[in-house]
Amino acid sequence: MLTGDFQSVLEMWESKIKSIEKFQSEPLTETDTRCKIIDPIIFDILGWKQENVKMEPKVEAGYIDYFCESESNKFVIEAKRTNVLFNMPSSSGGYKTKILSKNKELFAAIAQARSYAQEKYCDFCVVSNGLNFAICKTYVTEEESDVYIINGKDSMRKNLHIIFEVMSPYKEGRKFFFENVFKNKAYRTPPQFSNVYKNSLYNVDKQIDTNKLASFLKNYMDKYFRNVDSNPELLNEVYCNTDKLGSYGLELRTYLRDRVPFFNSPVEEVVVEGLSAGSISRDYTLKFQANNNGHLFLLLGNLGAGKTTFIKRFYTKILDEPTRKKLVWINIDFMRYSSETSFSDFIYECIERYFRQDYKGFKINSLQVLEEIYKEEIVEKEDGGLWELLNDESKNQEKYNFFQSKQKNKFEHLANQIEYIRKKYANEVCLVFDNVDHHSVEKQMEICSFATEKATQLKSLIILSLRDETMWSMKSNLPSNAYNNTSYYQIIPPDVIEMIQKRINLVKKDVKNEKVYFDAIQSGQPMGITLKTKEVFETIENTIKNSQTKNLLEQISSGNMRYALEFFSDMNTSGHTNLIKLFKDLTFKDQPKMLNHWEVLKSIALGKYEIYNNDKSSVANLFQTFEDGFFSHFVLIRVLEKLNERKNEQFNTDVGKGYIPINSLLDSLQPYCISEPSLRQVLIPLLRSYLIDSDIGSRKHQDKNYYDKIKLVKLTPAGKYYIDELMGSFQYLEIILQDTPIHDHTILRELTDHIYFSKRETNRDQWERKFKIVEQFLAYLEKEENNDFSYFSSAGITKWGKIVPNIRSIYDKDKQRIMKQLSKHKVFN
Repeated sequence: MLTGDFQSVLEMWESKIKSIEKFQSEPLTETDTRCKIIDPIIFDILGWKQENVKMEPKVEAGYIDYFCESESNKFVIEAKRTNVLFNMPSSSGGYKTKILSKNKELFAAIAQARSYAQEKYCDFCVVSNGLNFAICKTYVTEEESDVYIINGKDSMRKNLHIIFEVMSPYKEGRKFFFENVFKNKAYRTPPQFSNVYKNSLYNVDKQIDTNKLASFLKNYMDKYFRNVDSNPELLNEVYCNTDKLGSYGLELRTYLRDRVPFFNSPVEEVVVEGLSAGSISRDYTLKFQANNNGHLFLLLGNLGAGKTTFIKRFYTKILDEPTRKKLVWINIDFMRYSSETSFSDFIYECIERYFRQDYKGFKINSLQVLEEIYKEEIVEKEDGGLWELLNDESKNQEKYNFFQSKQKNKFEHLANQIEYIRKKYANEVCLVFDNVDHHSVEKQMEICSFATEKATQLKSLIILSLRDETMWSMKSNLPSNAYNNTSYYQIIPPDVIEMIQKRINLVKKDVKNEKVYFDAIQSGQPMGITLKTKEVFETIENTIKNSQTKNLLEQISSGNMRYALEFFSDMNTSGHTNLIKLFKDLTFKDQPKMLNHWEVLKSIALGKYEIYNNDKSSVANLFQTFEDGFFSHFVLIRVLEKLNERKNEQFNTDVGKGYIPINSLLDSLQPYCISEPSLRQVLIPLLRSYLIDSDIGSRKHQDKNYYDKIKLVKLTPAGKYYIDELMGSFQYLEIILQDTPIHDHTILRELTDHIYFSKRETNRDQWERKFKIVEQFLAYLEKEENNDFSYFSSAGITKWGKIVPNIRSIYDKDKQRIMKQLSKHKVFN
């Protein structure tokens, strides 16, 4: 029997119970009851060793039938003959001792067991007359239940997991009994053994060198595959339309549309087609031409959707030249704002800086302009009878004091300055509040309310960019005039592959006949290789066109274009990928050169590190375990499955489909999660990796107790991709097993035995070793899932289907694809 293994206990129960139960109806003596019923339960089923169980040791109160003591557990058992009628309650569960006092035989047996337990310093004890068990706290408490009743064979079968957790020699029975049984908390105790594969490796935080082409590629990555907002011409060349999206783009578009709560006012999608941006272009022009009361354009978009990029291009390309000439465009970047200072002061200082530098021709702070702005008030002051009595110096001082007092009320003064610009030059002022979403939700709400108010006060156009989820917090807190003075728009991210492809095309056009030279080793001999730069980028282009690589980049980036470009850069420069081999290896001579999809996944998951780490990787480990009361490797997958099942549910009329309340999700996840706090901890890695979304977003925005504020969660396209494809792929399993807790030391030792390999190992040997490690890991997951299902079976839970068969199916198909690809390169020939 395996130590601490419930599945083995269940199997032994099934094999023994038929031979045991027949004796319960017979009038056995106490000795026969012990030998024929209780002994098989204690020794055969629960796995106690004879040397750990003392039979009939003498104590002051009498003779104890069983004193069970192991390193982890300790209790006494008081046995009675089968025909001692306990008259137990018909329902198993927790009861107070005084409620059982009418059952004289049971009450007396409990009192006897407690007296023995007190002498042996046991915190709990057990009473049995065969297949009826009463597990009792040694000391009675008035406030709560202190006896757990298990009445008969069927009740024992249903509560076998509790008997195992409380009475197994390998479990901390006292802790589980007191902390969980009466409080419906944990379903089972944490695993006795838990360690991760990576702990067997040397220097788990070691960083890996970039590949040999990285230094050559770096300049291209920095120029073409980073943020190009500061280069208007480059921005215009690589900007992507969003009017014709592929299947994934359309799926993402639907998902993003549901992220924004429904308002009284519609949220218009910003669909870009050439120099048109749909309704926002038309609306902005109309407000610009007929601006009297100011207007707020609220631009929504997910993290990395391209809000800043759109705003830059909107001004430089989409707005026509006549409009731009009549605009005072003031871009206020809240990335430069420190939340420790006043945001209104920050805004005012930014505007004044623009007036001093970019629009200094207005001379807005000159004495001449100030006198013109406040001309009427100055004339009124000069008409006063005492003005003529002042000398010139005093008059200047009076004017100075007057202007200072005006400038103290900053935004009233600013409104006067803007009105002067409008009348004098026929220009309209547009304030852009960009990157506000890099601050806390509370701060974003303050700034949004401020913008709504100032658009009216300053009679200006204001563009404010926010993340979609901020609207959940703001929709009930907007000023009363917000809906009349505000238009809402949502940025739709472009197609990831099109975005990258446009940049590759531009590189290929710009490099012309440039070449790169590097050294390599071929058949043990040094050799020099000369490549056209265009060839390198054609290889990169082939890589992203591969359907599996394309899918991977789209799904893991989750509509975040910044992440997509970072992943693309990692793919090309990581030490886990080797572009050079494609050019020096003759087996690639007559084939399109490209990186394999498993190499791309490895470069993204590991980044600059040699070993996978849950906390540092952008790829989530679906098999990590939590203090959730069930300690299963499959809880994250169950969350994703449940949200996928409920993707078409609409909880309320003001939210999109698929957003499920936390408490409702908890109900459907029993027994994987037994409390809301434990579920919230389980959700964190899914939110951080964008596998699920919430009503307030996926990541912390400098908010305290951010994850405690979430009310609704929803599956993302990336989450569906993980459970449909990624979780069973060879490279994913090979990577994440490095930081997955293993609860079986024998399995862990078998896995670590394959870490080290001979320098004489061939490519074929290496791949066979890799497949063997992953298949051992799969066998371990299968064993763990069977153990989970043993608990389900014991408790009569039948609603769950098994996960590992699906993982194996995905793995087998992926392995065949890899084998086929390797065969082309004569690895398995």
